Amino acid sequence: MKTNHVILIVLVAALLVMSPAWAPQDGKRDIQAVLVRVINNVESKAPTKGWTNAINYQQLKAGYEVRTQAKSVAVIKFVDNSKLVVREKSIAEIKGEVQGKQILDRQVHMTKGNIKFEVTKGPREQFRFTSPISVASIRGTSGAWGQGDSSSVYVLLTGLLNLLNLNSNRSEDVGPGQTGFTDIAGNILVRPSTNDEQDDAERDDEGDQRTRRQIRINGEDKEGKPRTVILEWEE
Repeated sequence: MKTNHVILIVLVAALLVMSPAWAPQDGKRDIQAVLVRVINNVESKAPTKGWTNAINYQQLKAGYEVRTQAKSVAVIKFVDNSKLVVREKSIAEIKGEVQGKQILDRQVHMTKGNIKFEVTKGPREQFRFTSPISVASIRGTSGAWGQGDSSSVYVLLTGLLNLLNLNSNRSEDVGPGQTGFTDIAGNILVRPSTNDEQDDAERDDEGDQRTRRQIRINGEDKEGKPRTVILEWEE
């Protein structure tokens, strides 16, 4: 299990380092992320192109979208280890710019669905979640975001979030253990989260759907007797 985590980290780091978009440069360029885990039916789409099947360790640039079907999950990681778990029946778009090693702007736009997030606290830049209804500015925050046609809902586990309604220009801070709700009519409500909301925000979508793999290697010991070595892991 630990070996798999090490391999995953090394592969992700290698992808980011080898990408020209992560090489130190003076000019501004699109932000990038890596689709580190694909569970079941997940698709991606580049700007001006159609939907295609997503694969593990696929790079996502600004303007790329990720779409999950029923019982499907996509896990996205950024170079600062910020992590998004795009839950089933969701569509999310990556946006933003970097300059050199500095993130200038980073946001995820979603019109429908649910995302579990763990955002690393940066020195200046804020991670923004945007929708046709709202903008949530976060830094060093974890929780879950649910987006519908007429409302946005945030359940916070840690950190702080500022929730802005685009129709009324009203904003409220949402803290740990709280739920922030805003709708198309311009309303904003912040209240303590229910136990069900907290449980849902903490739900391990990756762990629930891990697959156990096994390899059997047949051979002989030093005395010539048949032996089988069994290697097991989860992915």
